[in-house]
Amino acid sequence: MGWQLEKFRNYPQSVKLAIIFLVAGWGVHFLFIHAYFSEIFPLSMIYKQAGVGGLICLFVAMIKRWARMLCIFFNIAMIGIYLIFLQLFFSSESHYYQDGSYLLFGAVCMASFIAATYFLVTRECNQFFKAYGREQKDET
Repeated sequence: MGWQLEKFRNYPQSVKLAIIFLVAGWGVHFLFIHAYFSEIFPLSMIYKQAGVGGLICLFVAMIKRWARMLCIFFNIAMIGIYLIFLQLFFSSESHYYQDGSYLLFGAVCMASFIAATYFLVTRECNQFFKAYGREQKDET
């Protein structure tokens, strides 16, 4: 584990921030879905989402170029889902959705995915993933 942390410390700032925001986004998403929708959705579906999110975070942290692109597409979908959720939150007259923690969880989650996506599409991050992939091919 120590060598992985040392590798992470040597990543460019944009890559570090992308990974941090990505983990935060999936973590908050899991907490949000589990806290508010576990009565509606089966727990197996919630855990599958957590598994998918965890694997995406793992492969992005391992600097897999394909995972970066997959992550960007997943993030765009998650941002869209949370935009729809926030629109429903503000347009709903139901008191069920008027709890402020719904808004807070949704906004934090969406902001985390937006920040992760922003940092993943930066030039510095793109170049690092390309160079890291070439280094791995050269070593084998």
